[in-house]
This record gives sequence, structure tokens and C-alpha cells, in this order.
Amino acid sequence: MEITNISSNTNTYLYFDGLTNWGVNSDEAPNARESLVKSLLDNTTEKSSAVRLYLSTNSKDALTDEEIAQITSKGYTIL
Repeated sequence: MEITNISSNTNTYLYFDGLTNWGVNSDEAPNARESLVKSLLDNTTEKSSAVRLYLSTNSKDALTDEEIAQITSKGYTIL
């Protein structure tokens, strides 16, 4: 799964915490981590106002500190 329109969303809260294994590679989803990173880094642009991204613990754990910093620098807060 790859999300391609996060930047066009006008909400200040985006809830992805229900996607409990987004970013966790498995036999069924061998590219899950790549999907998470591409969706949050490659498919987003800087926001003029802060947007809060609610991610599951597994999704947050799948991101490196550097990736979180890059996402944050675009105006997103990961919760």
C-alpha cells in the first residue's frame, strides 16, 4: 500500500494508527517498510501549517530517527 496524496489533504489530523503493521515487512507484505517511507517522505511536500500524523507503534518503530526528522521538517508531527 502506498499513499500518494497526503500533502493535498487539508485536515490537521491524519489517523493512520489503525494500520497496525504498515511499515512492518512480512511474507505477506515484503515491501511494507518501503511503502511507509515512500508515502511519508517521497509523496509529501512541506506544509504551511502543522499536520499531526497518528501512526501505530509498529509504524513509528519502523522509521529511523533520520526519517522522522525529515518528515518533521516537512511540517508533520508524528504521534
